[in-house]
Amino acid sequence: MRISGVTFTMKIAHEKMKGISPLLASIFLVLIAATVVPIFSGWFMDNLMSAADASGNRTEEAVKCNAAGLAIEDFYLDFSAGRARVNVRNSGQAPDRIVSAKVYAYNGSEAANLTEFPLNINAGEFKYLTFSTEGAIGSCSNFSYAVVSGRCTTANFEGLPRGC
Repeated sequence: MRISGVTFTMKIAHEKMKGISPLLASIFLVLIAATVVPIFSGWFMDNLMSAADASGNRTEEAVKCNAAGLAIEDFYLDFSAGRARVNVRNSGQAPDRIVSAKVYAYNGSEAANLTEFPLNINAGEFKYLTFSTEGAIGSCSNFSYAVVSGRCTTANFEGLPRGC
């Protein structure tokens, strides 16, 4: 080969290539595949199953929540006893669980809760929640609102309580 007046000669050396035989390479490949595939397939199946379980739980919870409902039927202040009582009804079609309830005064203070939560409530059932109003709500004009929270829904009472 001649480029710009310089002659190059190329020699190809034919040497015997060294390495592992195709049979040994095939055996190693099968052994690696037999070791790695179960590890990744187990991991993949675990992730797939946990995602399916989580999705199923969310769907079940969403269906239950669509049938849930809470309503505050009555709110009563008894200043002589220093108590407030909230009458809650499950207005939904499925059982629910009351997880918290609060009664607030206009100044932001909170009446002490005397009911232990969570509290299961069946469809159509009534539950009475009791609060100590001492030091928090001294008069009807000091009452602001009450809120009851279930697993899926929340009910509020704003207005004039009975006993005022």
